[in-house]
Amino acid sequence: MAAPAEPLNLDAFYRKHHSFAWGPALAAAGTYAVTKLPKVAAYLDKNSMTPWGMEAVHYVAFAVAVAYGVHGFCVVHATPDKQIQSFDPKNKYKEHANKEEAITPMKTYAERENTQGAAVRTVAALMTSLVYYVVPFAPVSQSWGAFLGWLVALSLYWDAHFFVAHKYAHEIAPLYKWMHKKHHERKQPDCFSAYYVTYQSHFILEQAVVLMFAFAGLPVDVFRWTLYYGTLDTYLKHSGYEFGDMKLPVLPLTFSQLSTILGFYGLPFGFETPGQHDWHHEKFFANYALSFTYLDRLFGSYHPGRVPGQVLKDHEAEIAKRVEADIAKRELEAAKAILDEIPELKGSPKSASGADSPKSEESTAETESVPARATYTKLSEATVADFEVQGKAFDEYRESGQIVYNVRIAYRRRSNCGNRRRRNHCSRRRAIGPIGPQSSPNALS
Repeated sequence: MAAPAEPLNLDAFYRKHHSFAWGPALAAAGTYAVTKLPKVAAYLDKNSMTPWGMEAVHYVAFAVAVAYGVHGFCVVHATPDKQIQSFDPKNKYKEHANKEEAITPMKTYAERENTQGAAVRTVAALMTSLVYYVVPFAPVSQSWGAFLGWLVALSLYWDAHFFVAHKYAHEIAPLYKWMHKKHHERKQPDCFSAYYVTYQSHFILEQAVVLMFAFAGLPVDVFRWTLYYGTLDTYLKHSGYEFGDMKLPVLPLTFSQLSTILGFYGLPFGFETPGQHDWHHEKFFANYALSFTYLDRLFGSYHPGRVPGQVLKDHEAEIAKRVEADIAKRELEAAKAILDEIPELKGSPKSASGADSPKSEESTAETESVPARATYTKLSEATVADFEVQGKAFDEYRESGQIVYNVRIAYRRRSNCGNRRRRNHCSRRRAIGPIGPQSSPNALS
């Protein structure tokens, strides 16, 4: 069953999906109300914590711009050798599929369907981040040690929080339908799939974590780094391509090497790759974590995912098989057409009056009375008639069971060739002439 079409502009989207309006409004109002409680206000004042304010607006603008930027990059620069799974229908290569469609080039990123609707939902989801306008954060970290400590704590907790909530969302059917089903309508993800979510999913998997750490005293620079870098990372993980080996301009590094340097603290936990998350979208059960792989490995839900570029090799192999089969079919049809043109295979000629001529009948009777035989002595001299005679003879031998008998006799004689006393006997028996009615079925014996 196809997913319902998404609205193609924000006005229509908000009219259809009211939760993207009242949901963040309720979250912002609740957060603001909590900050005004006397004890909470005193705690915030003591730790010099202030709302993120206009930076929330800046982030939303950044996130929307980068979503379209990554999308444009994939349209222009993504190549099939980096593609993780095919964007074509799953039944494209099945036997009943249209042959012409099956040998067409793979669908490119730019040819994907329903991109506009996914982009509109992405923008609406990102705009819910305006909730952070009223969320209080601690001042900038006072040392690199403090920055790194908070960064590791936030990254590990967020990954674990995401893993548990995400896994339960897949395993509990009502929860999946209410929270996460929308995200999995796109089994072949692109960068707009990253925020192709319901608001309740976005709140549980992201905003709840931010609110918890914010009130715990999260420094604003740690939050800023995590959110900005994480947004770019999730676009790339949902792009459908592996850009890890892509050479960066100016820097003598690939994107994967730069990511490893910036996220070195995650090395002991294993980084999740686009191929692994793509597998989660394709197969549904596996790779639930957000950033690292250690929890999936620990709980048995890890899968390495597809090898980038293998889909292109599979596609080329399928095309080669289809083309080879088509060529073989055409050659067979051409051979049949040639055989149909050979006079000897067309049957006895008819008289002009439509009745068989006496001469033809006599010739036919004479032919039937004399057994046909293969006359060639070398394979290169064989004619079509010779092959037909031998084929008919083989059919007769098979019906009488003589083929099996003769093969057994030949096998015994080949075995006896190893015996010196029988070598002359074997050498005399090896020369067997053309098979046909000129020799009896038991000629080999």
